Parts: sequence; structure tokens; C-alpha cells
Amino acid sequence: MSQAADCRTHALKWMREPSNCTRIVVIACGLDSNHIDLIHQGFSCFDNVALIHVDAVNTVPGQLAEVRVAKGDCCFVVLGELDERLLHGLSIGQPCVYPIASDGAAERSVIAAVEQVKSLARVSHSRHLEVIPDSGGSCL
Repeated sequence: MSQAADCRTHALKWMREPSNCTRIVVIACGLDSNHIDLIHQGFSCFDNVALIHVDAVNTVPGQLAEVRVAKGDCCFVVLGELDERLLHGLSIGQPCVYPIASDGAAERSVIAAVEQVKSLARVSHSRHLEVIPDSGGSCL
């Protein structure tokens, strides 16, 4: 069984594809490429985190694409600002939203948001490990 999220075709880019162990889907919106890279690097050790970049400039009404994510303990986190119309269109329930500063504090707020998500990922990963024993190394 899967949970569908609708997004505008040109606005959506998976930076880290979801897998069967994905527990957190991070939606980054309204951020520049340096911040997206920083977020992507921040989650490099976590196999339970998927990352979507939503380009708010390229959202086109009426052009929908369906994105399937495994249903279950999956939690959605928004980094940045996501238009209410687009957020509603994602059909993801109540996501956690971490606003990112637009001034000189932007990098600090991205790092703080990444740390919050990493904490959530560690807890999620621990619960997942109780069910399925870890067969490989991890950098948690």
C-alpha cells in the first residue's frame, strides 16, 4: 500500500529517492542550490530519509504528477516556505514545517533544521532497527 502525493511536474525533483526503509520525507522549498546541497549532505548517512526539492517558481497550476511513498511510519518535513495551495495539493496531512531565514542567518537556520531532522531520523532508525536487525555499518 502506498501514500500518494501530488506535485507540479516541473516543480518537483527527488534529490534522494524514497526506499522501503524511508521513514522521513523532507520537502525543501524556496531554497537556493547551496542550501539544497547542504541539506543533501546532512542526510548522506541516513538511509531512512528521502529528499524532494520543490522549485516554487516553476509551479504550474493544472500540471500534476503523482509521487508514491511507502505508507506507514512515514513523516513529512518541510524546510523553507511552501505555498499553502501546493502544500494542500501534496495530500500529506500535517507536516512539520521549519522556516528558513532569508537573510544572513539562512545557513544557520538550514543547519539547525537539518539537525532537527537528523534527530528525528535517529529515533525513526532506532525503531526500524528493533524490527529489522542492522546487517551493515551505519554512521549514526
